[in-house]
Amino acid sequence: MGTPIFRTALAAWLVPSAVWVSMMLTWDGLGNDPASWTAWCIGIGGALVAVQAMVIPFAIKPIRIYLRHSPRIALSAFDWAFSTYTVGFLTTSLLPFLIAGAPSRQTALASAALIVPVVFSLFPAGLFFSQRLRPAWLLERYTQHTLQVLERPSEKLGPRHRGGEDRQLSECATALYGLLAQSNNLTHTDREAVVSQVTRLLGTAVYLNEPWSTSFVIRYIHNSLVPLAQRHTGTPLTDDVRRILHGVAGNVQRETGRHVVSAVLSGLTELGTEASDRERTELATAVVDVALDTVALASREVAPDGLARLPARPARSQDHLNILDRAFDFQGRISRYDVLDTAVTAVERLTGPPARPLADGPLARESVALPVRGCQLLSQLVVRLLKKKRWVEYELILAPLAAWARYGLGTGPDRSADLTEREAQRVPYAQELEATATALVTVSTEAFEMGFDHVAREALEGLVTAAADAARTDPTAFIVYARALGKARTAIFRRSQPVVAHDARLADLVMALQPANRRLLEQVNKAKENRKASPALPEAVYLVLHWALRPTVEALPAHEAQALAIARTATTVLGLDREEARGRSAPDATFLNKVHLTIVTGVDRSRDGDPEFALLGAVFPSRLDRPEPSVILHGAASLWALLMSETPACRWGQGHAGWICERVKNTTSFRLGASGSAHASAFVERFRSWAESPWCLSRGHHRHPDIPDGYDLLSLGTRMEPEVGAAHLAQLLRRQQEVREEAIERANWAQYPRNALRNCGVLWGDWPPPPGSPDDPVGRNWHSLKPGELPNRYTHHMGPHRRKDRTYQARMAGRQRVVITEPDGGSRLLRGVSSDLQRTPLHYGGTGISILGDALVRDVLGPWQYCPSCHGASAQMLLPGYCHTCSGSGNHPGLGAAQQAVERSLPGSGHEWDITRSEFLDAIVTMTDDS
Repeated sequence: MGTPIFRTALAAWLVPSAVWVSMMLTWDGLGNDPASWTAWCIGIGGALVAVQAMVIPFAIKPIRIYLRHSPRIALSAFDWAFSTYTVGFLTTSLLPFLIAGAPSRQTALASAALIVPVVFSLFPAGLFFSQRLRPAWLLERYTQHTLQVLERPSEKLGPRHRGGEDRQLSECATALYGLLAQSNNLTHTDREAVVSQVTRLLGTAVYLNEPWSTSFVIRYIHNSLVPLAQRHTGTPLTDDVRRILHGVAGNVQRETGRHVVSAVLSGLTELGTEASDRERTELATAVVDVALDTVALASREVAPDGLARLPARPARSQDHLNILDRAFDFQGRISRYDVLDTAVTAVERLTGPPARPLADGPLARESVALPVRGCQLLSQLVVRLLKKKRWVEYELILAPLAAWARYGLGTGPDRSADLTEREAQRVPYAQELEATATALVTVSTEAFEMGFDHVAREALEGLVTAAADAARTDPTAFIVYARALGKARTAIFRRSQPVVAHDARLADLVMALQPANRRLLEQVNKAKENRKASPALPEAVYLVLHWALRPTVEALPAHEAQALAIARTATTVLGLDREEARGRSAPDATFLNKVHLTIVTGVDRSRDGDPEFALLGAVFPSRLDRPEPSVILHGAASLWALLMSETPACRWGQGHAGWICERVKNTTSFRLGASGSAHASAFVERFRSWAESPWCLSRGHHRHPDIPDGYDLLSLGTRMEPEVGAAHLAQLLRRQQEVREEAIERANWAQYPRNALRNCGVLWGDWPPPPGSPDDPVGRNWHSLKPGELPNRYTHHMGPHRRKDRTYQARMAGRQRVVITEPDGGSRLLRGVSSDLQRTPLHYGGTGISILGDALVRDVLGPWQYCPSCHGASAQMLLPGYCHTCSGSGNHPGLGAAQQAVERSLPGSGHEWDITRSEFLDAIVTMTDDS
């Protein structure tokens, strides 16, 4: 009634009618002859009958249009407006004849005034009812009527009406199906109306959340929509059905939409069986959109470090339901695992595996368009889920990308000489490789930026594994993947603010990637012999070596374990494992020459194209790199084991081994200084002493009985019992606190009250700040400040994100996790690079408490967790560098007792808690007193 077209029609009828009626009623000279009154009435009545006789044939046309759909749809057009106007228009022809029975001047004028409003009503009526000649209005009218029936409250309906609802939905859907089948003969506007009403009807049926309506929608999709589109392949009908399925998926509910979403995804997949490339791309895009919306609906928003400031509260975990969701139905509850699995499989089927074309023609470019788009869609799905902060099974999406990166390597042409440096690749074979690598790099970069470190690790592992497979078989793929690794190194492994959390995350990520990097370096090192000459290969090798051996753009202080892990990886790749020292054959002169050059020069020779120089540089870093004590100790032990395998040359000080001994004897590269323990320094000094007479450690070449066995001299440390180790660790921590107090006193901070120092954050929780914490004011020349100026000056210096101490916060919402808030305001996850299935448990049943306690105590102690003798660089067997203090584990002997102290300080199982680092350290320090 309030539509613009109705208001326009009403105005077009009222204005001329009002003018005519006023003229007839105010005209004094009209109707003065009584003999003409009857003739006027009869004539006007006849004229109206003639007008009606001409209008009726035109009124039959819409009836015929409606009846071609179904009688029930046709009846929906005859509403109260149409009926009222029809009855009123037909009865106006009778009024003049009735008036003629009692003629008068007033009745004659009334008959004359009636003819214009009645005749003129045809124009607004035609304008008003002409819209009903279009199928769009008819479909909306009938669909609206059906939806009103479906949306009536169920408590007002009996069993008889329920059957009517089913029949109403079926009839409406059947009528719409008939129009959809004829959509090729409709105009664009009418076809859009049909698609809109089908989507509206099915969406409402899904939203009803009733078993009968849900089952109807599923049958309608499988038995009607999908077969119809498959019979009309290559027509706009495929796109229409795709939009309908996408719209239906947008109305599902989390608790009951599982089967509908499955039907939609399978329907979209089936539509691509015989579709064109363009249609398959659009179908794959629709699959990704449906999966994104559904997974976002079925999962909670969980920012890994976004809930750090929430107050602690008890909560019950729902994680046990996630596993059961995969096996049971739960009345149709949406399972994000099933949705992602089905969606990824659908994208793989629609876009296909990589084509790996051998030629460069137009057909080859067309063949790679779909796989390239598939990689982009999968990466977009991951990135969009990450931006929505959803913690889901990302490995289901990353696994196909990693598999595509390894697919068909070595089967394509060698086009390494045709690769572009910065712009997009022109070779179709390289375009596929670049698309997969770009997708993995994009995912890893976005995941690390959003705090999902385990997703970044998995994406990078897939890219590194593919590069390792391509190192010996596919130069083109190796170059493309090496450049991608270089971009990832630049984008991810760079320091940012806040520094402490970021550095810790980088170190954890580097440690987690060591197995994959080890295999990559092994393949690169083996491929140096049979590698074909290519101008881009040396640069690719350089990028790979920097990725694996120098991953961080800047050095990460206080993360000694990272440098040691890289050195161990390089040692394994070079075959210098101390575990194999007893049975190793003598190295050749070429390798010994490289060792000699590395130790003598200490120059980075990774750009020479020989990976062994870069690997040796990681094992024996120069003094310019300021290596950690553990790295120096590990390098000395590995070199000692290497030289012992060259006993004939070493005995007489001949060849490259003799030159190495001379260098070791005279150089300062293997001196620990004050940074190393007494046991480690003594071990290195024994190594230097041995370099002066290397023959004394001969084992298999007629050793003199008075000369001691070399392996008896190559160990370090003395055994420390766990009880003694616990006391030693507590004493070490107390000493660190005393050093902190002495530093405060030297900085003239002792003049301030201790509460004032603690309140303004100077004490960082009374303990030394965590390793790597910036802006520690101890040692700064602030002694000139007055006591009242201290809090304001320090607060201004630290900024708004000041923290007093590192805080560990257990969070149960969404995913069990421990959020670590650093002193500089940054936050990270405890064991953030672990996969979702290996997350830190907050329920302490079984081994959960041990897993959580081990992760906590190592993060709390930092560098103090390592053995005080070998700094964590011990060999695992009775071999060169074996440490008796830690029995080869590399851990502090008191680590077990410290872990028990941390576990005892935790609240009950399944609760959220906030505990500072100082509280954990206090518990560790007092563990000996309690015992």
